[in-house]
Order: sequence, then C-alpha cells, then structure tokens
Amino acid sequence: MHSKNCPRCKTPNYTPYGTQPGATHYLAGDICAIYERASTPVYLYLNNRPPTSGILRANQTWGSITYNASGWRKSGSAVNNVGESRSTGVERDNPHRPRPCVLMDTTLISSSPLNVRVCLFATFDGEWRPSALPRVLQHFCIPIFPHICIVPGKGENHAHTTPEWEHADAWLLAMPFNSTAGIEGRWVDERPHCVEGDSLHFARSDMIALAKVCENKRRQWEMLCLQDKKLRTRSLKEYQVNPQTARFMEVT
Repeated sequence: MHSKNCPRCKTPNYTPYGTQPGATHYLAGDICAIYERASTPVYLYLNNRPPTSGILRANQTWGSITYNASGWRKSGSAVNNVGESRSTGVERDNPHRPRPCVLMDTTLISSSPLNVRVCLFATFDGEWRPSALPRVLQHFCIPIFPHICIVPGKGENHAHTTPEWEHADAWLLAMPFNSTAGIEGRWVDERPHCVEGDSLHFARSDMIALAKVCENKRRQWEMLCLQDKKLRTRSLKEYQVNPQTARFMEVT
C-alpha cells in the first residue's frame, strides 16, 4: 500500500503485465475475474455468514450495484477456456457476472470452483466520496489509483495496480475471505497499447503491505466492536437499508 508522498502517484507505472501461455497457476497478486458479490465479505465480517437472496432491501445496495456504464470497462465476449482472461464487468443488479479481485495466494488454475482467498474490487455505483459510504465500507475500503479521492501529499492509504488501473472510482475491499465462487480468468487489460494476454496485478511488495493493512483494519474493527457491542448490528442495518445515511456517520 502507499500513502503520503507516494512516488507512484508522481510517476505512474504503466509497464504491461504479460501472462505466460500454458501457466498452471494464478500468482498471488494477480487480478482475476470472479463470480462474487461485494456484499459477501461485508456479511461475513458483520454477520458471520454470506448474504442470502433478497436480503438487501434498499433500492440501491452497496453489495449488488458495483458497476455502471462508466465503470470498469466495456464488456467483452465470454472466454470459457480454463486459464484464459476475462474483461467482463459486473453489471448493475446482476451478481452472475464476474468482478475484479486480487488473489491473496498462489492458486491452481482449475475448471472447478476454487476455495481461494481474495479481496474484491467494487465501484459502488460510482460513489467516490469516502464519507458517503456506509461505515463498514469507510473502514475497510482502500481507493485504487487514479481514484478521484486520492489527494497528493496526504497520508491516506491507497493502492496501485501494475499497470495502473484505468478508472478513477474503484475501491479495494481490504476484507480478505475464502471464496468458492468460480474464477473466470485473469482480468484483461484492453487499453489500445496492450497485446493479447496482458492483464494487471499487484507487485509482491504491495501484496506484503496489503496483507498488513488488511490485518490492521480487521484488528481495529474488532476493537471498535468490543467497545461498542451494537456496532456490528447497526452497521449491518445501515448497509442493508439506506446507503445514503452513511454520509451522516463518522468513523473513529
């Protein structure tokens, strides 16, 4: 992770990340497409179980609306061969389309659903203001460069992919969890200069830092929950019912 006076913000890294044909493993740090809801880790952290169908009652929910027309990228055609890449975004209200995630561990490429530890990406319908997110997301979300909320010279944690992410409204949910959802392949970098097989990843040093940030955020959240026994319940209700109330809540 990166913070104050980040050299990457001053000199962005657009070095292509080419993948090896015939690879047998996804590497820790690879950004892949996964069939998973953004709400899954939130429910696991707040309620110790994943969400069930229909449980999110708001017209706009932070868990299912994570993509809009100006989101990740235009949808590409499906790629079904094992180990190949996928560029399809997460469609509005459609949890059956893959979203980006970062793999926390090296993982065997397989045609079966994998029990793989991931952190998810999300856009939350283009909401870029940290203060407008529900409290639990304020605590766990990290902006991904070139996110519009990243202010040069300030000390906020933020993330850099290699090459840099294309859009300015993406968040990384620093809530690693084991997902059994299917991985569709590596996320395709479709910018004009790219060649077939180009993808994105987090560098090894960034993965080490991410693991520490995730652990620190988890411990801080657990401490807050010990101090306030009703925090989990309130946070879950806020997440479910009315995302707009988040702007009135402060984070310790």
